[in-house]
Amino acid sequence: MPRDHHIPSHPLVIYDGHCLLCSKAIQFILKHETGERLKFTTLKSKITQSIITQLGIKEVPDSILFYYQGILYAESNAVIQIAEYLKRPYSSARMVRFLPLQIRDVLYQFISRNRYKWFGRSDEICAIIEPDTEHRFIT
Repeated sequence: MPRDHHIPSHPLVIYDGHCLLCSKAIQFILKHETGERLKFTTLKSKITQSIITQLGIKEVPDSILFYYQGILYAESNAVIQIAEYLKRPYSSARMVRFLPLQIRDVLYQFISRNRYKWFGRSDEICAIIEPDTEHRFIT
């Protein structure tokens, strides 16, 4: 994988590399994305640490994150941003933005708290990188 620790200028999906649900979500995004505009990295990556430092955040949120143009989105807001890059009908998931943030994030947090119990956890970074998509992952 390429080693680039500079803050990316392209849309970046940041995920829990040990979460099997997150692994499946990344596979889903890769399959249903319109074009190849998104890049991917893990919560523990040096790029993520650089972004968190640059933004002055004290701790990396335990959530899927979406970073683009200096803005870091978390939880349901990250999911909405990612949906913008998906083919129909999956792009319609962005319509949940019309629900109150508190309701969206309570649901997101419920799933997040239970993701290891329901879907499992890997001690190593989940093997989701295929040779034809390797260039999309940043360490």
